[in-house]
Amino acid sequence: MSLLPDDLIRLVLPHLLPPSHRPLPDNLISLPLRQRHRFLALVPDDPDYLIWPSPNSDAVLAHLTSSTTPIVDASAAVYSADKSLLRAHLPVDDTLQLIFHFHPDDESSPWKYHDAQLLPVPPNTHISPDKALATLTMDTSDDENSVSPEDYWAGYASSTPSSPPAQTLLLPEPRFSGSETKEEQQYWARYSSIQGSGDSTVPSPRPARARSPRPASQEPAQPEPVPLQPPTHDQIARVLINFPDTIQEQTRSKSEQTDGFARDAIAGIYKLWKASHQSSAGKEEFFSLVQSTLDSTSE
Repeated sequence: MSLLPDDLIRLVLPHLLPPSHRPLPDNLISLPLRQRHRFLALVPDDPDYLIWPSPNSDAVLAHLTSSTTPIVDASAAVYSADKSLLRAHLPVDDTLQLIFHFHPDDESSPWKYHDAQLLPVPPNTHISPDKALATLTMDTSDDENSVSPEDYWAGYASSTPSSPPAQTLLLPEPRFSGSETKEEQQYWARYSSIQGSGDSTVPSPRPARARSPRPASQEPAQPEPVPLQPPTHDQIARVLINFPDTIQEQTRSKSEQTDGFARDAIAGIYKLWKASHQSSAGKEEFFSLVQSTLDSTSE
């Protein structure tokens, strides 16, 4: 695992101590810091451009502004690790430290500037990245060997004919004080070994669904007759009075209406014919035209 290089320190310090108000090159800063600049639209003149928010942000900015570019040896860096990150902590004076992140995907320059914070460095730091990662591996192994809450409660699972016996979890031996009686010691000793009960994993049967009683068979409903009152003589008379007395009267009424339409049509045709001829044209000429038309139609 590579150590924090001196070349990176010489490139980063002129941007920080004091702040140069020039953009930090992307190849020198961590991915989270690049994303912060992009998403928040931060520019070099913004106070939050170089550091992340913290309770000591104002003090860090004041120290950066009042400082001059120091000469720092990268060998003074110490390293810390967790499950997701490997960090380098570089003290630049008696007050300030610079934080760098390790990016394993960048083989040429894996260490990137990330933040500036006040001292001291965290207590779980080491003089090399390998030792920091080794400590992380040991912590992870201890976590895997410890009993998780899920495993603890799984010890209460019962063994059934189709499953292997449940694992027995042993609790620490109880410690008794001299003031406890023998009966109390025997009482608490019964709880020093816990194992599953015989029926804890047998699922309970589902409760039977309540079924509504099936309705008794019923015959199809028959429509009930609606009682109607017969019409009175006066009602019948009012209906019949509007009918024509005879079929001849009804036919005569329709014939008169048709004749009226024919008269209106003939009068309109005559006016059109009169308008298209000389003023001397008379009704005799129109009647002669109508008569000849009727004669040709009848033939």
